[in-house]
Amino acid sequence: MSASHPVIRRWFWLLGLALALLLGVAAAATTVAELQRRKAEEQIATVNGSAQQSRLALQIALLAQDIARTADSRDQARMRVAADRLAELHRRLVDRAQTLGPAARELVAFYNTDEVALEFTLQRFISQAHILSMLPATMLKPGRIEMQAIADSYPRLLAALDAETAAWQHYEERLHRELGHMQMLELLLFAAVIVAIALLVFRPMLRSLREHMGALEDLNTTLERRVAERTAVAEARARELVQSEAALRESDARIRGILENVADMVITVDGWGRIESFNPAAERGFGYSAAEATGSDVSMLLPDSPGGAGGMQLLRRLAGPEGEQHGIALNEMTARRKDGSQFPVELAVGRVRLGGRQLMIGTLRDISARRESEDRLRHAKEDAIAANRAKSQFLANMSHELRTPLNAIIGFSEILEKEMFGPLGVPTYADYARDIHQSGEHLLAVVNDILDLSRIEAGRMELSDLEVDLGELIAACLRMVSVRAEEREVEIVTDLRCLPLAVRCDMRSVKQALLNLLINAIKFNKRGGRITIRASLEADGWLELAVIDTGIGMDPADIPSALTPFVQINSSLSRSYEGTGLGLPLAKSLIELHGGRLQLESALDVGTTATLRLPPDRIIAQAEKPPQAAAVNG
Repeated sequence: MSASHPVIRRWFWLLGLALALLLGVAAAATTVAELQRRKAEEQIATVNGSAQQSRLALQIALLAQDIARTADSRDQARMRVAADRLAELHRRLVDRAQTLGPAARELVAFYNTDEVALEFTLQRFISQAHILSMLPATMLKPGRIEMQAIADSYPRLLAALDAETAAWQHYEERLHRELGHMQMLELLLFAAVIVAIALLVFRPMLRSLREHMGALEDLNTTLERRVAERTAVAEARARELVQSEAALRESDARIRGILENVADMVITVDGWGRIESFNPAAERGFGYSAAEATGSDVSMLLPDSPGGAGGMQLLRRLAGPEGEQHGIALNEMTARRKDGSQFPVELAVGRVRLGGRQLMIGTLRDISARRESEDRLRHAKEDAIAANRAKSQFLANMSHELRTPLNAIIGFSEILEKEMFGPLGVPTYADYARDIHQSGEHLLAVVNDILDLSRIEAGRMELSDLEVDLGELIAACLRMVSVRAEEREVEIVTDLRCLPLAVRCDMRSVKQALLNLLINAIKFNKRGGRITIRASLEADGWLELAVIDTGIGMDPADIPSALTPFVQINSSLSRSYEGTGLGLPLAKSLIELHGGRLQLESALDVGTTATLRLPPDRIIAQAEKPPQAAAVNG
């Protein structure tokens, strides 16, 4: 039975109305509860304001004693502010009580019966405080009438304020009880609505559905009988189709042979080179209609056959000797449309024999779009190479332009920091000059890194190959990072078993690459961590300089990103460290200029191993010396 049945439709309406009523009651109850909650919160704030009056009165009394003793004008100002605040709080409470109406009869009665005593005492107390706060210091003597009046009226005022606070608290308790009663009534109303819906909607609906189940079962039986009858008719028709299948086999074989070779444009040619069939894709591709092409020579479609062969000879040659099994190959050539324009195609040729006749089936695919795409990709690649070259040239020029003002900033800030031409007067200026100097040096280092990287990308970095002592190079790097290691409490250990050893390299480039690895190892290490510098000759003849740290490490999947310029790994640990993301890419580029490689191995919370590898032709000499290991405490 569908949902459009009148009975089901009626119960759907009743169910919707019941749910709407239930939601309406729930929304009303929620709204009332929210209003009551907000009213209770306002009342709590009012009670707190009433209690705050006592604290302000006490503050005024204590300030009066301090003024009598010290005659301090600041105490007078504080007394004036406290008196104004006390008057404002009292005015708000009185206004609040007037707006509550009949719901706060007891509170209003308090103000009607005791308002004169409370108002008189409070106003007298506030006025004496104002007078005392305005007197000049010469008149502030112990025993003044205003001080005595404040001291005498404070106990009466405190008692009146306590009574006022008690009245507000009593009203708050009554309000909470009313709120509880209201919530109980809301729950009872909600339960009554649910029970009413269950009795008036769901119970009759279930009874009606049970009554219609029998009708559904009868309908199902009828449908099954009809399906059986129609199945018998379908089987009889299937037998008729099997009997007529034999008459369609010859035609089906021809259609199947064509469909199996279809790629895009399909033409069928007889043994004399005349076109017999021309599919719709061929009509769109060549511009001929099937009627125009049928009976014409295939050479009009393939005018410039390779080797000067005619169209039919070309098809036979591409199809191969008759009777031999071979795969169908795609051949690129030029075809001609009806309007005389030529376009590139891929041609595949196959043979099929029907009723003693041999037909050639040619399948052609227009590859004009692919050729254009290849041309666009080639031009885009050339444009990208030119843009990258222009970018590198721009970075190089920009870095040169930035270095001159940066050197001036660093020099002048150093003069200010050291006060070469006299003291600055304010110590803060020296701190500012030191910050400017450090920031300028940091920015100059970044500019130098960008300049080096851009020069490498532009192919303008020239190496000055010299014979360099590996031990001296490592020692120089350790001296440059020792202070930074001490600040981070990182221990540096050396394992230089292949020394003494000389290499042929550009000392500045290799030194900078090793320094970048050491600085990263210190920066991303844990306080009290350890760094090991290992130099070794491998079995393949390559020299390895490995920097091994016990720092935060990285996910192995992030290593390619770490070797990309201006990219930093986005992790909760590494993102807390400053940097431009040029250290590792620059080290990689510098070592690759020497024919070497940079290898990274890392794991999160384990550490990182960064290895510089130099090829054997860079190694000059190695002297005999027993293995050694040294430690440098950083």
